[in-house]
Amino acid sequence: MPTSGNSRNCYKISGIEDAARAARGIIIPVDDFNYKEVTIPGAKTLKTADVHHLILDADVFINVPVLKHHSSTHLSIAMKNMMGIVKNRMKYHLTGLDQCIADFCLYKKPDLNIVDAYRVLMSDGPGGPHDEKELNVELKKTLLMSRDIVAVDAAATRIFGKNPEDIGYIKIGHQQKSGNMDLSKLKIVTYSI
Repeated sequence: MPTSGNSRNCYKISGIEDAARAARGIIIPVDDFNYKEVTIPGAKTLKTADVHHLILDADVFINVPVLKHHSSTHLSIAMKNMMGIVKNRMKYHLTGLDQCIADFCLYKKPDLNIVDAYRVLMSDGPGGPHDEKELNVELKKTLLMSRDIVAVDAAATRIFGKNPEDIGYIKIGHQQKSGNMDLSKLKIVTYSI
């Protein structure tokens, strides 16, 4: 019986593996990553990081996070999702999670961020409750896209029902000029389907 304890099992249980194969995609579990150390210019805490070589060699990098609650950072969105391409994520937790998340965005930002905010885990993230009957999920039926990783996180935070300035890594990312969390200064286009 597969469990969610490793990336291969997560891909299988979630249906990502079947969907990727159906679209002729290639699944590369994080357990199989080949990393290279990079220097992060202007970082306050995360001065270096070991980054997966496929990200470093990619012509185009699209970040596709799922909006969800997170017990340590309040929310997990595009900036937080970038931890998935870094080898030693424990370093983030030991030296200042919000600052490290924001620092990494000084090194590498995706060409496009697409936030899945359709079915949103509202509490007990990232793993969910022990009893599935207590799963707190809301249908927001929203998809957000932006080249600006801070802006898309700020907008997703509003969809969740929180203020962007209350999420540490978003506020730091804005201050470090990785993007703009001031939604009033952005051109936002909305489509209903």
